[in-house]
Amino acid sequence: MTVAGRIVRVAGVAVAVAGAVGLVLVLVFLASGGRWYVVCTPSMGTAAPVGSLMLTRPVDYGDIAVGDVLLFRPPNAAGETYGHRVVRIDPDGTLRTKGDLNDAVDTWTIGPANVVGRVQSVWFGAGWLVRGLPPLLIGALFIWLLTRMAVPARLRLPARVVLGALLASAVIVMLQPLVRTQLINQGSEDGMGWVRVVPTGVMAVDAHLEGGASRTLSPGQDGTLKSWKAGRDEVWGERFVAHVSTGWWVVFALVWSVPLLIALYAARRPPRPGPPPAAHPA
Repeated sequence: MTVAGRIVRVAGVAVAVAGAVGLVLVLVFLASGGRWYVVCTPSMGTAAPVGSLMLTRPVDYGDIAVGDVLLFRPPNAAGETYGHRVVRIDPDGTLRTKGDLNDAVDTWTIGPANVVGRVQSVWFGAGWLVRGLPPLLIGALFIWLLTRMAVPARLRLPARVVLGALLASAVIVMLQPLVRTQLINQGSEDGMGWVRVVPTGVMAVDAHLEGGASRTLSPGQDGTLKSWKAGRDEVWGERFVAHVSTGWWVVFALVWSVPLLIALYAARRPPRPGPPPAAHPA
């Protein structure tokens, strides 16, 4: 077996072991009443940016306090689940909730029947992995079958590495978890235009409004950009780019070059010589 083959095999075993351990932990978590929720809106700001995974546990209603983040199903939003913070407990014992970035308290009140659980931890970015796992697993199975049936044995490793990298890239393009922004609102006042935005990817962004100053915003951090040009010409010209240092760009380039280097190394190695032909008696 080639060095590249050994590396890929060790990596595969490591992934399989990690997957098995993760599956056991998930089953134990669910059996104990735990639930998870992938954050899809920026309402909780930096406390739970879009793409985070909220992990909850069952909670006694009487133990809920102001400041707790609850996972709940509002009485007037059938089928929807929210993760918002408790901001007030009314005299009748019902709860009032609010997203950290929202300007107003939620219109509903929450009772015991609405509460799914109290948020115990928030895993930043893990929700993107949960959303991307199904297409990655299905794609990996398809690649394995395709290369087994249609690719010569000597070229299967480089083919799987390259196709796997393309699969991961396609899932990233589909979900766009890296650099995203969401417009909260916009307007103009005293001849100055402004927009309020929040990054909804896993990377910080440099946000710029044409004719105004730039701001660096972290995931879940809302910011208001102002511009005299936008207020005068009604041309907003928003621009959002990843806030990444040169060193991190080098790291990204090296990481994404690894599959290509493995594939090239494996493809260039000559095939192993077969056993010598058996001698036949004269």
